[in-house]
Amino acid sequence: MKWVYAYAVALLSDLLDYAVFFIFDIPIIGDIFDLVAVALLAPVIGKYALIGLFELVPVIGDLAPSHTIAVAMAQTDILGWRKK
Repeated sequence: MKWVYAYAVALLSDLLDYAVFFIFDIPIIGDIFDLVAVALLAPVIGKYALIGLFELVPVIGDLAPSHTIAVAMAQTDILGWRKK
């Protein structure tokens, strides 16, 4: 069930980030969404939530769905960061 929550937060954050970036063109609001998403995802996916901070890189970070990628990486534990 934690993965459903994590994916829901990540997808919602990435979609809101796209909406703010492409519709309103106000990057600071998107950055606030990103920081909130990292705070919500950190207890669930641990250090992998820090990958979402890539969204703070101007323009390039706004185009990548980094929160969703971070959750997918945490689910597969591709970097071996999860506690054993």
